[in-house]
Amino acid sequence: MIFRVRPILFLPLLIFFLALPSASVPTQEPPVLSTKKSPSFQPDISEASAADSEIDYATDPFAEEVSEEKVRLSDPLEPVNRLFLKINGVLYLIVMRPAASGYRAVVPKPIRTGIRNGFHNLEEPIHFVSSLLQGKPRDAGVALGRFFVNSTVGIAGFFDVAGKHRKAIDRSLDQTFAKADVPPGPYLVLPISGPSTVRGSLASVAEGFLQPINYLSGDDSEEILTGLYAGKTVNEVSFRIEEIDSLSKSSLDPYVTVKEYYERKLTKEKGR
Repeated sequence: MIFRVRPILFLPLLIFFLALPSASVPTQEPPVLSTKKSPSFQPDISEASAADSEIDYATDPFAEEVSEEKVRLSDPLEPVNRLFLKINGVLYLIVMRPAASGYRAVVPKPIRTGIRNGFHNLEEPIHFVSSLLQGKPRDAGVALGRFFVNSTVGIAGFFDVAGKHRKAIDRSLDQTFAKADVPPGPYLVLPISGPSTVRGSLASVAEGFLQPINYLSGDDSEEILTGLYAGKTVNEVSFRIEEIDSLSKSSLDPYVTVKEYYERKLTKEKGR
């Protein structure tokens, strides 16, 4: 069967807030004459939200010190990016947050965790191919083994059975391109999707060919895919409501905060 690029591939898996880490990131400050330190953002995450984030897949990707040279993204489209950030924020407040809050109120955490596991399991082919392209056959074997075990014994990935022996190795095509020194291009804030780059956007489209669910066929396949991706987003946001609320209240300039965290994300990925 020939895979055709569906419009749904451009539907984001996560809204832009999900690019933010679960905790503040320690950074090395350059030597200065003054002893006064700039305040750092510390999300006021509630106990319930903190408990929700105690999942292997939700670990902070920026928790360790980054020794690599920090990624700095050019931002020639800042006025347009700021506009889309505001639009995304409004959509979150009027659509996503109410949906995620209601969903969390009626769906128990173990069920939501299982759904999250299932969607992460569908990303293992991406980790497999990316690991091979990066010359890491052992990591590719781990990704392939996890996909096989969790898809069968783990009941379509609902249970992370393989996680008891092998933790997930998160590798993406964007990371692969970065390690090959492909420039990221300008910083982008996409409608609904959120922070990205030209390189990251192209990598996301390419990863769509590695997602098993994108090979669904039939008259209702587009509607099914739309529902699946929307459900994934709502499920993921249900774990991070308090964190997002804290960010919106604490950040003086959300645009700068989001961009800096995205740059740290790229820096961390390239250093892995």
